[in-house]
Amino acid sequence: MSLVITLALISPQTMYRYIHLKHHSGNADRPDETGVTIDPLSIYQHGHEGKPEPVLSYVILQFFRDDDPFELARRIGEKRPQEAKQALFEFWSIIALYGVLLAIGVFTGRWPFVPLIVAASYLGQCVSNLCGYYEHLGGDPDQPIAWGVSTYSKTYNWVFLYNGYHAEHHYRPRVHWTKMVALHSQIAEQQRRAGVAVIGPAHFLGFLEPRNRAIPTAKRPKAQRRASLDQVAS
Repeated sequence: MSLVITLALISPQTMYRYIHLKHHSGNADRPDETGVTIDPLSIYQHGHEGKPEPVLSYVILQFFRDDDPFELARRIGEKRPQEAKQALFEFWSIIALYGVLLAIGVFTGRWPFVPLIVAASYLGQCVSNLCGYYEHLGGDPDQPIAWGVSTYSKTYNWVFLYNGYHAEHHYRPRVHWTKMVALHSQIAEQQRRAGVAVIGPAHFLGFLEPRNRAIPTAKRPKAQRRASLDQVAS
């Protein structure tokens, strides 16, 4: 199943799982004193002065910020060698399948197929980034119960398997999606006291939420970003 999804989405699922687990390790944390976040998907990673980066740069550029497949496989292999092999197998399967399809396309004069499907995959990643941005914009990285931002839109949750219960998911990530409503009922009062952020629309429409438009964002200056990278390298 992992291989099927990998080839359909043009995204190695074992590597995706690793990134997702790192996301839950950091929970959209702010950069440390070296300018680095635990969560590679944190909306604060490329922000400034404790503010998240603007939504457009996050949506468009986040795809290109991941480490290369070989570095990800190396990190996975530090604790799970078999998963690292699976990750590389999935990566090379993508190269093989779409390489063959491109060759066939060039030979038959239908070469645009592969570039178009790759472009569609990238746009899909952008929509995923858009969801991820508003799943955490307004959350509190310092309070576990408020790490995520929830939306209780019934249609969105029915279609997206209760992904709207994102604060609940980050607070108790092992709870199955079918139990999100029950979990929310159990901790609703705690959430209210902690000021858990809740928006009205689906996450991918988070820009329509007035409270989100009022949250200040800031891009980290280039000079400071370079300094942070130099510190990490040293």
